[in-house]
Amino acid sequence: AQLTAGLESLTTTARTVEGTIRLGVLSGPAGGPRLLDVLSAFDALHPACEVDLVQLDWGDPLAQLRAGDVDLMVSWLPLDQSDLVVGPTVSSDSRVLAVAPGHPLAGRDQITLEDLADFEVARLEGWPKELHEAWFPPRTPSGRPIPSTRIPAGERSALELATRVARGELVHPTVTSAERYLGPFELTFVPIRGLRPFRSALVWRRGASDANVREFIRVARGVLSRKGA
Repeated sequence: AQLTAGLESLTTTARTVEGTIRLGVLSGPAGGPRLLDVLSAFDALHPACEVDLVQLDWGDPLAQLRAGDVDLMVSWLPLDQSDLVVGPTVSSDSRVLAVAPGHPLAGRDQITLEDLADFEVARLEGWPKELHEAWFPPRTPSGRPIPSTRIPAGERSALELATRVARGELVHPTVTSAERYLGPFELTFVPIRGLRPFRSALVWRRGASDANVREFIRVARGVLSRKGA
């Protein structure tokens, strides 16, 4: 009887999950191959429910989630916001520094954060403080300030950042997989020693009650746990 009830519940869920889920992604590397696994599993279970991927605004990556323009998002961590829930890990990626090919650091086998005190990184206004400081550290471990240059917030933020790195004006702490996404420029990526890999995770509004969203989270947890995330 319990097995029958469970099967009936799954059948009912499959019938009622329909419509559209809007999933925001801050950057391509944040999703990675595991996100495709989640999307494939969800589509197989709920073909009547479409998942639309939305490129989030670099100027304020949380605004669209908070406004309800997207139902969930994949964000880099850390993220400590009282109105948002950080769910299962989606990806993990090693830290590297993007520089112009002719930059003084381009020939190094690796660097540390101490090396950044001699060069400028970007400052993106509108990012959560904890995420911004993890991505663009304001100081080295010894306390030396790391110079920064403001990048205007908006749709062109990523392109502006990549252009200035290619010109040698900035260096950019990022992740290994970002090489495929940093615009049409040839850049050099130098490993950063002493930093833990960056993780991304599924994030949603606290108290979200939409049945489609709850089911997507359930499927994502199952897929990502099997993948060892």
